[in-house]
Amino acid sequence: DPAAIPHLLQAAATAEDRILQHSLTYALIELADADATRAGLASDQPRTVAAALIALDQMPGDNLTADDVLKNLDAADSQLSAAANWVVTHHAGWGGQLADWFAEKLATLPPAAPRLSDTEAPPTDDPSARLVKMLAAFAGDANIRTLIAATVQDASASPAARFASLRAMEQAAPIKNQAWPAALAAILDSGEQSLHAPALAAVR
Repeated sequence: DPAAIPHLLQAAATAEDRILQHSLTYALIELADADATRAGLASDQPRTVAAALIALDQMPGDNLTADDVLKNLDAADSQLSAAANWVVTHHAGWGGQLADWFAEKLATLPPAAPRLSDTEAPPTDDPSARLVKMLAAFAGDANIRTLIAATVQDASASPAARFASLRAMEQAAPIKNQAWPAALAAILDSGEQSLHAPALAAVR
């Protein structure tokens, strides 16, 4: 009964139990009424928005735009942020629309880059870890590949942004393109020794 949708969205706002959260979201997916479920995106309750995002993503049809999700990627509520990040990684076609967002986030990373001189593993407290994972996931998009290569070679970019871009290269699935090998060669030929270790990791 589609009349249940507003009640399901309302219940999602206060659902503490993960099984209950899943059940409410699954019920929305099964009802598959995108118009009624979209009302949840306008809610001031983070968990309602999270349930609506996932349900709209999983029900038939193209029910979400990049704009619907972008504004929630950095939500203060961890459940909403996680839902938005989960949804966005299932839409590789949004890479071009996300390029500006990625560029903004790279530009606002803390200036200092993590050191990677004595280990190949990324630091566990690296604040850019989630951003790196997302960049790697969208590296199949030409716009994101170009952004990553440009950031790696941009001497005016912060060390953290360049480090994150190199980490994204390393974590991305193998991609045939000319920009990344050229960018990596330029770094290895430069005197920027702090970037040599992550560049070598990306080359490997």
